[in-house]
This record gives sequence, C-alpha cells and structure tokens, in this order.
Amino acid sequence: MYRTLTVAKMDPESAESVRAIFADSDSSELPHLVGLTRRTLFTFNGLYFHLAESDQDFESNLDKVRNHPLFHEVNSRLRHFLSPFDPEARDRKDALAVPFYSWTAGGPPPAPSPQTLPAGEARPARKVSWNEVPANTKRGGDIRVTLSPKTAGCSSGFGGVLQLAAGEHVTEHYHPYSEEFLHVVQGEVEITLDGHPAPLRPGDSLLVPIGVRHRLVNTGNVPAKAVFHLSPLAPRPELGHVDTERPVHAEAGNPDVGGVR
Repeated sequence: MYRTLTVAKMDPESAESVRAIFADSDSSELPHLVGLTRRTLFTFNGLYFHLAESDQDFESNLDKVRNHPLFHEVNSRLRHFLSPFDPEARDRKDALAVPFYSWTAGGPPPAPSPQTLPAGEARPARKVSWNEVPANTKRGGDIRVTLSPKTAGCSSGFGGVLQLAAGEHVTEHYHPYSEEFLHVVQGEVEITLDGHPAPLRPGDSLLVPIGVRHRLVNTGNVPAKAVFHLSPLAPRPELGHVDTERPVHAEAGNPDVGGVR
C-alpha cells in the first residue's frame, strides 16, 4: 500500500465545500488517471489532512496529469478554502507529512530502541567490502550498497559505491523520503537536478534534496567512481525510488537495502 498525507490550513466551516469539491472530482476519471484507490479527508483545529492511498506509487502518474483540465479545475476550486501550513512551501511535496514509524500486523517486529553499552564496552564495527555485495544495474552503471540495514544493521540510511564507464549514465529518478549525499572520487560526471546541470570533478561533493529529480552521466573518458549515502530511510524499501525516466534495465529490482517492509 502506498499512501501520502497532505497537511494544510482550513477553516472548519469550509469542510463541506472541500468535501463537495472532491466528491465532484472523484466522480470523474481523474482518480483513475492518477491511480488512487482511496481518499480520506480529516479536519482538526483549523488543520486539513488529506490521506491518499493506492496499491502502487502514484507520484509519476500525478506528474503526468498536472496539465490535465480536471487537475487544474480541482486545484483552482480548492485554493479558495485551503492555504499552505508552511507559508514558504513551494510545491505539493513541501506539504507532505513525513512518516517516521510503521507497523503492520503479521510483519516483522518494530526495531528496538538503541541500547546503551556498559562503560568501556565498544560496539563491534561492521566492515563491508564492495565486492561482497551484488551490483545493481537497474538504472545504469554499477551501484553497490555496502552499508545498509541488510548488511550492517544500520537504521538511519544506506550508502555505497557507484561506478560509471565512460559515457554511461544513471537514469533520472527522485527520492521522496531521503536526501542523497554524493562525493566524486574519480572521473568527471555531470548531474542534472530538476533539469539544471552541474559538473562534478574528483573531490566535489553534492547534496540532492528530497524530491529533486536527478540524472547522472559520466562525461569523461575514464571510468568515474563516487560514493553515496541516502538518509533517512523510506518507510519501506520499495518506496525509496521514483523513476521519471525508463530505467536501463526496467525489469531489474531496486538495490536490496533491507529494513521495514
């Protein structure tokens, strides 16, 4: 189940008007175009909560319908009754609540709270070599997740090593829950962030913010190498990546980072 929770400000007396707007919209083809299966609206002390649910990630479908007349109509009508919770919010992603705990009946038990070790006792280090983990080539290149909940038992993120042959690229995607930290070790690459290119050389580091589309290409004549880290973790591993370009090997799975499923 994929779900998002949007938060905004709303006068409680406007609840009926907002309900009617969505009732009209949900009787059209728009929810089917997006892929929604359930919508629930809540109000509490001047706040508006919009829970949207689907059997699959619908973010890419939502991007496709942004210019649809039905999408423009419902948003135009809602502007009279809803206002951003954060006045500096720039787009829809800035209004999404970020999940920080998830539990499912029949699933794995919740992760235990961190334990304090006795004085003088060291926690054993976990070293993972790049050749101990399989290469993931779904989006291009050779991506190896060396440190993750699966390999090292970490709970805040995952990271590893990326290698790109000359001219090779990683297809465009974004991370709805994680920032990505990238540091170039070898070669020359160009990363495109929401359509804006940025060249990177050895020694350069770059932050990819949450929700920003990015694409990476080796622009040099030698193999490029970079290290990366993503944090925080997505609620479930399959929610960590959203493709905005067809992957090189679309049939392949995402890197297996482990964690909550």
